[in-house]
This record gives sequence, C-alpha cells and structure tokens, in this order.
Amino acid sequence: MAPYTGAVVLLNAESGEIIVMSTSPTFNANELEEKWQTWMEDKNAPLLNRATQALYPPGGVTGGILLARFLAEYTPSSAVPDYPWNTTAEDEFTCAIQPPANPNWGDLVSSGCVKALSTISRSTLLGDTLKLYKDVGFDQELLLPLEVSVPILPESVASYSDLFSGKAGILLSPAQVAVAVASLSNSGRVIAPRIATAFSPNQIDWHLFEQGQAPRILPNFEPELAATMLTSGNYPGWEVSASAAYQGTSVSWYAAGTPSDWLGAPLTIVVALENTPAVTAREIGRTVLLSATASLSE
Repeated sequence: MAPYTGAVVLLNAESGEIIVMSTSPTFNANELEEKWQTWMEDKNAPLLNRATQALYPPGGVTGGILLARFLAEYTPSSAVPDYPWNTTAEDEFTCAIQPPANPNWGDLVSSGCVKALSTISRSTLLGDTLKLYKDVGFDQELLLPLEVSVPILPESVASYSDLFSGKAGILLSPAQVAVAVASLSNSGRVIAPRIATAFSPNQIDWHLFEQGQAPRILPNFEPELAATMLTSGNYPGWEVSASAAYQGTSVSWYAAGTPSDWLGAPLTIVVALENTPAVTAREIGRTVLLSATASLSE
C-alpha cells in the first residue's frame, strides 16, 4: 500500500475469515525494540493497525446496504436526474468518482454521488437508517484477538447530507465496514469476522474452530438486486466508491464483492485511504479482489 496511508481488508463473506489485512504505514517487528520511541513519536503512526484501530467517517460507502433496504420496499424511478455530477468536494453534485455518461441509479450510488444517495435515502426516516446501521453492527466493537477501536454511532443525525459527507460524526474502522457490506455478497447475512477458521496441531490433521455467533439475517433487505444494480461493465461483482471528511481529514473508500450467485468463495474487500483520491482506492481494491478471485478459483 505504500506510499498511501490507510488499510485494506479482504474477507470471506460467508465464513467471516479475514484473508488479507493490510495497514500503511507499517513497521518492521524485528526493529521494534530499537525504534520503538521513534515510531511512537511519528505523526504517521506506523504502530497503528488502521484496519481495526483507525476510525473514519463512512460517508456513502454504506450506499450498497442502504440501496438493498430501499429495494425491499420501493422501485427506483425510471427518471434519473440530469445533474452536473462532478468530483469537486463540497459541491452540491459531488461524487467520489466521476459517473459514466447517462448514468442510472446504480451508477450514481456506485460512484458515491451524495445527492443521489440522499434522494434514495429520503424514502426512509433517518432514525430507521441508524437502526439499519445498528443491525449491521456499527454500534458494536468487533470481537477479534486484536486491538480494536470502539465505533462511534450518534443517536441522531441532522440530515442525510451530513450522513454522507462525514459531518454526522459516525466513525468506523475499515474492518467494521467490511463486515457490514459483506452482507451484499452473503444473501443479507451479517457474519462475525475471524482471523482463522481452522488449525492443524500436527501439520497433517485440520480442526475447525467453533463458528461462534450465528450470522444475523437482515430483514427487508434485497442484496441480490442491489448487487446487480451496483455491477457494471466487465467487472465481476458489485462495487461502491465514497469520499467523506471529518475534522480536517478526508478518507476515500472502495467496497466491492462477488455477486450472490458466485460459484467460488464469496469475497468482499474494503479499502480506506486518507487524503487520497477515490480512484486510487478503487485501483487498489480492484487489483486485490481480481487477484484473490483468480487465485481462489484455481
């Protein structure tokens, strides 16, 4: 990930096994004793595992799960507003990445267009949206044998504009976002993340770890329809880009996953980069996910 600051999380959307967890900048554990003080004082915080400890405003990276909830009750309008979509921060028609010409609603959500996300979401009360955020685990600390940060989910939000821009004060780790959006690749089931699913005591026999908490099934949720709308071109899966900012730091998100009819292991990836264009997060995420789907299909 160097020279970027952020994290990548790739997980099996069905088992919850974390396949890749990368954080940048990082450190060489062999030099820990020698450089501990230097790294502790480094403003870039190389000792911080940004995948589980950094907290970022999610913005529109939740667009996929909000779309799945919307589609359970409504049909998108055939009329798509012809606004001057752009990637200028703070603009009324800003998007994380530039949508294609003549976009449909799926293109706009996938591109992280705040106005489009707000339009779709206004069919739902803000309180119900925050309830959905709780249902996908945004109010709970991840149960992992790692240092994790406690997410911040306010009891109320002033507007959908604040929700998608980052001003609402919601703060989540990349791993937390990955667990939530994996529901789009796992038939609306929210799984518990795991570092490993099995172990070998003798390098011959393998034993499965106990699965632990059963997946939560999200009610009124249409993950297959949402994933289809968020899939375009030749890319083999759904994807969502987003940008948000909080207290002077901007974050670019990329979330993607295999479709629900994927014949191999269902995968979901989340990339979060600080002060970096969303197209870069998408490039990294696409590269990792395509490589993973190819290697796991061999």
